[in-house]
Amino acid sequence: MKLYFVRHGETQTNKKETISAADDKLTSLGVKQAEILAKRFSNITVDLVLASPYLRAQKTAEIINTTLKKEIVSTKLLKERKWPKEIEGEPLQDPSVTKLLNLVRDKSLINPKWHYSDEENFFDTKERARLFLDYLNKFSEKYILAVAHEYILKVILAVMMHGESLSYEIFRNFFLFTKLDNTSLTICEKKENDRWRLIVLNDIMHLGEIK
Repeated sequence: MKLYFVRHGETQTNKKETISAADDKLTSLGVKQAEILAKRFSNITVDLVLASPYLRAQKTAEIINTTLKKEIVSTKLLKERKWPKEIEGEPLQDPSVTKLLNLVRDKSLINPKWHYSDEENFFDTKERARLFLDYLNKFSEKYILAVAHEYILKVILAVMMHGESLSYEIFRNFFLFTKLDNTSLTICEKKENDRWRLIVLNDIMHLGEIK
């Protein structure tokens, strides 16, 4: 199986640098990014499209699918990590946001199952990533596109690499080391009775014309 991961196009919260929420929408640039990526997929074989149910991922998948013309299957397993309701939509540089995020980080290093309020903690997200990889086994298609979000995509990649041994500390280092731009293309492959392997990470060559 070959898996094409795509992060959604630029959103309002990406542009304003605020904490994202489920109803975040693509900007005009985000739509343009997805349209350019759709052209690139005219030369890539895809049998099935999976997408997060969040609007920004759905819209990105729909735009790409104008080229692919395949079935789009929505799955909550690909939704973005939910942050505490207290900071949704708030500026990333706000001191109160920074303080809360630092608290989440520090507590997670001690106990990955810790909750501040209604957020999804690292343990929750790691389990959802594992379930997504299991979910892929139900499909016979060999070439699958998955349109989702930065955090959950990085968790999936880290689980592919480390499996059950993935800790919050390891993941945090992985998260800070890697980059997934809007509409970037990341490719992983798994051959029969083999492990997942990373082929391409954060390919944005198609965006050259709008940078």
